[in-house]
Amino acid sequence: MEQPDIGMVSEIQTFETATNLLCLMTSGLAPSTMVDHPYELLMDFKDTREIVTVENIERILTSISLAKDLKRLETQYFHVMGDGQDIPNPVMLSRVTELRVGCKTVVDALTVPVLKGLFVEPSFVGWTDFADTDLEPDTLFSVLNLLQQSQCQSTLQEVEFRNV
Repeated sequence: MEQPDIGMVSEIQTFETATNLLCLMTSGLAPSTMVDHPYELLMDFKDTREIVTVENIERILTSISLAKDLKRLETQYFHVMGDGQDIPNPVMLSRVTELRVGCKTVVDALTVPVLKGLFVEPSFVGWTDFADTDLEPDTLFSVLNLLQQSQCQSTLQEVEFRNV
């Protein structure tokens, strides 16, 4: 789902009544736009944006934490707007088995106790010609903290770092 350039829309309510939707993927939304959707049944969520606000990351993570059977989460954000000290409230994703991230802000907020596959890659690598596609310097430390906090040693089967 791509959003046309209509300014800073804060909510898209198109899917409020799509109560059986299991997979939601968005791309190119404005930094503070949120899709208003009943997240409880989602099994797969992907959000790709060039710019996102810390507040919206928190709203997104809080919303998807309501999903009872979310198995796969992918977030790719090229630039996070907000104070460098802003960190979203911690979120437990107790059923997520596959996590694809490239943003330290997201990594810092998550606990994923049954994680099987972790894929870390700077945002948009291979999709654009951005010269600055390195991970934030502390992202690898955040990944280590995520794994320690999640205590997923018995479930973790695959870790992949790309273009680090």
